[in-house]
Amino acid sequence: ALKSTGPKTEDGKARAARNSLKHGLTCLHPHEDDIEYQELRARCLTDWQPVGQREFMLVDLIVDGYWRIFRANRYETALLDLEMREAKQRAGVSTDPHPGDDEGIAQTFGLEQWEQSWRTLDRYQARATSKYLRAEEQLRRHQTVRKREARAQQHQQTEQEKAADLQRTADDMRIIAERVT
Repeated sequence: ALKSTGPKTEDGKARAARNSLKHGLTCLHPHEDDIEYQELRARCLTDWQPVGQREFMLVDLIVDGYWRIFRANRYETALLDLEMREAKQRAGVSTDPHPGDDEGIAQTFGLEQWEQSWRTLDRYQARATSKYLRAEEQLRRHQTVRKREARAQQHQQTEQEKAADLQRTADDMRIIAERVT
């Protein structure tokens, strides 16, 4: 075959299955709570009340975006906690939380060894937020158009029913008039 047909061995298949975990910010991770994710999705479906495949897809994009924002915030906390714990261990002091830890955390932002991590995290947070907001706006617009069209169709149907009623009344009056004459 000129093109790859995919991995053949079990090890190769397992490695390929983890391809999307390279940077860890694009899928539900094995350690994350699928039930929590599904509950978030259920709440969004209740809130947004999607109709049709496109609206369901947009709700899923909103959920994914929110989940990624939530994950990036967890990673930020973990990164700060890790650096604070390591700094305390290097200094030989207790690793227990302390009110002065904020100063140490503030210093972490300036450490060159963490600079790439902060840039990467910031980029993912920005992308997740952008995707979330874009999906939310698209869904809002789509639902507004759908609802406007439904109101217009309902109005048109009501007008047609009124016209039919008027026509029946006119027909009845014509019949009555013919009987009288």
